Amino acid sequence: MKKKIKVSFVGAGNMSSEHIKVLNRNKNFVLAGIYSRSQKKIRPLKKKYGSLKIYSSIEDLYHKTKSDLVIISISEDQYKKIMKKIIEFPWVCLAEKPLGLNSREIRQIYELSRIKKRKIFISLNRRFYLSTTKLKKIVDNFSSKRKLKIIDCQNRQRFEEGAKKIGIIKSAKSIKYLMYSNSVHLIDYISLFCRGNLIKISSNNWRISKPKDFTVKMKFSSGDEVVYVAYWTKFKKWEVQIRFDKYSLKLKPLEKLNISNNFPEIKKINYIKDKNFKPGLVNQSIEIKKFFQKKNNKLVSIENYMRTVNFIKKIYRV
Repeated sequence: MKKKIKVSFVGAGNMSSEHIKVLNRNKNFVLAGIYSRSQKKIRPLKKKYGSLKIYSSIEDLYHKTKSDLVIISISEDQYKKIMKKIIEFPWVCLAEKPLGLNSREIRQIYELSRIKKRKIFISLNRRFYLSTTKLKKIVDNFSSKRKLKIIDCQNRQRFEEGAKKIGIIKSAKSIKYLMYSNSVHLIDYISLFCRGNLIKISSNNWRISKPKDFTVKMKFSSGDEVVYVAYWTKFKKWEVQIRFDKYSLKLKPLEKLNISNNFPEIKKINYIKDKNFKPGLVNQSIEIKKFFQKKNNKLVSIENYMRTVNFIKKIYRV
């Protein structure tokens, strides 16, 4: 690739740091600049990555760097305000999920991106896990109906405590809408593996004011089926299981692919890329490069992401 991709960043938290770590080691990218409201967070990044220039506004970040790509990693309750500013400029956007607090805010940003004709991708790193990409490749070789079972856990108290341990303070609104900021990782597997249109979904009496454990069943026009089990009061580990023909494959933990004994032997996965960096981000950077080379790629467009957002809304009715 002759022309290097110039990248800027909005936000200086943990995810920005992880993106920078990956792209800094890739000769196809140039770290151009960064904007953040928090000088405390931005200083260590500047010290570690000297070429990264600090800018005082999003306007300056665009006009003075002329970046090809901007990566946005900010708190959920800031997306609506910040994305309106970012979309004013014609750079390609890669935004960390969820792109807003809830479906209403996310849809507003989606509609604005269409009006402005901006190219926006969503960073869903679990789609790019080595385990997930291998599972997808295997399953796509079979045309039979798929039965997907998802175990989700969104205990609000445990989530808030876990975030604090790594220096992340979540607002009350962010904690309230965990289904968009965190369940999205699990529900996105429905978008990834289930074909056709959703034709049936079982009802539930889950309430955002008093969340409880529940199960939802979904059926698609392709014949694919989903059992989604959500734990909001207990603690369970995330899990994705898919059955087709006589086979059963599982992601538990999501970073590791477990294959049933009767499945034909396959080449072992080398997980090294997902151990040295934030899992999925190296693979995602490869897809970013493909996009700028005008090649087919697996980046998650905002249009594709809206399918997942719609599933969340149908499941949780918020």
